Amino acid sequence: MYNVVKFCKKAQFNLEKCGAILSTFYMTHNYVISRFDVSAEKIYNYFKDLVMCHSLPFPPSNLKILSHADATSVMSLFCKMYLRNLPLIRFLCSPNFAFQWQYELSVEELPEKPKDKKGNKKEKGGKKATDKGTKKGSKK
Repeated sequence: MYNVVKFCKKAQFNLEKCGAILSTFYMTHNYVISRFDVSAEKIYNYFKDLVMCHSLPFPPSNLKILSHADATSVMSLFCKMYLRNLPLIRFLCSPNFAFQWQYELSVEELPEKPKDKKGNKKEKGGKKATDKGTKKGSKK
């Protein structure tokens, strides 16, 4: 997507044209990764149809955002950048169901504390035995 933004900046497209091109690339990428049996020809035709929707002046389904020269340059960018790297894109973006990563999480057990004898029994209630009754009369 960074290369698409660089292309739009270099061609001095306005925000509307840049958004149309980015959404076209995004929708095409979603089309590619959502199906396993899509050929490069089908991907090219899908992208071409989306570009034509933005470059033909037939409302309501088509808008004249891109000129013919803009559409041609976008199509050449798509062929050079996306279709040329399609095997790599499929490899990186498709889920790999055969890949398994087995690991074991070792749990370190805490050492056991020695049990107190009956004479050294801790008091309940949260107060320490040495603090009991020493600070009752003092004011701050």
